[in-house]
Amino acid sequence: KINDGRFDLILTVGGEQEGLVPRSILTENLYTCLAPDAELAQTSGPIKASELKGATLLTLGQDFVLSRTVRDLAAVTGAHISDEYEGNSLDALRQMAAMGTGIAVVPSLYAASETRNDDGVVVRRIDASDMQREVQLAWRVTTPLDNVFSAMADILSEEAHKLIQD
Repeated sequence: KINDGRFDLILTVGGEQEGLVPRSILTENLYTCLAPDAELAQTSGPIKASELKGATLLTLGQDFVLSRTVRDLAAVTGAHISDEYEGNSLDALRQMAAMGTGIAVVPSLYAASETRNDDGVVVRRIDASDMQREVQLAWRVTTPLDNVFSAMADILSEEAHKLIQD
């Protein structure tokens, strides 16, 4: 849609696309949202990937990039994806996790911004550097606004890093 001129600028998650200039905004870690009484919520610090073995992970529908990442995480750790629920929003996943139906896996920006004041979940980073995702700002190589978009990318990156402070 960006190459056909409908958009001038997109925020995307990783991956090179022909005809676009990608600028990295940040690399996000994955976090868990857990019910306060969940076993993994009883300790602090990052969760080791091995601790997710046998866990039920909640994820978005298969059309979302995050879903593919969570499915990869499940395959690597021996966790399984809930077949009872595929969310269409991270808020819905967080609420399902708060009710104890599984572990919601969310990216850094969401964890930092949306779970900060939610006492209904315990949030812990997953210690799995191979499961990070790169957030990028991208625009067409033919745009005359390259300098403007580049400056925007710098500002967004600075503000995102302030917010997540991983």
